Amino acid sequence: MIKYIFMLVVMASVLFISCNENKTPEEKTKEVTKDKAAADNFDDLVAGSTNDTLKQEAESESKTTAETTAAEKTEANETTSVKGNDYSKTPLVGEIVVLTDLGTGNFRKLTKESAKSLVSQGHTLVLKVGQAIYFVYNEDGSSASKKLSGYANNVKIGMIGKAKVVDGVNIFIASMIESM
Repeated sequence: MIKYIFMLVVMASVLFISCNENKTPEEKTKEVTKDKAAADNFDDLVAGSTNDTLKQEAESESKTTAETTAAEKTEANETTSVKGNDYSKTPLVGEIVVLTDLGTGNFRKLTKESAKSLVSQGHTLVLKVGQAIYFVYNEDGSSASKKLSGYANNVKIGMIGKAKVVDGVNIFIASMIESM
């Protein structure tokens, strides 16, 4: 139990540190360059340069800024469309909830029997990890709701496998599920 608490504390600290540094060194360099360019333009203005020159410089800088922003957005979309997290050594720990309960926020206390009944009626069971919701699938691509229903009476479960974010939806490909 202490081992799991220690792992959670380490994972939380890594998450906190990684979220704290949102800007890459390239973004920081771009900000410094933009600030320097703004200072250079100010010096030109004080020196009495013409308005036409300032307009041309501003237009050229806005064009390059627009081009780099469009390139950054394209790169961001490509990287966020499919991400992967490997949980082959440490399990992804969460609780099983019914997908329809997410809308109301009233999560039912599930038992094996009630979960199996809900799955047979067509409801989907998902894994709730903090505020994140993971749709769980077997390695063959089939939904793991039936398998999850067998663990529904446990407060927490751990899963070994691979997590992906596809178009903003968290997907977990489970190779092994165990109760905690």
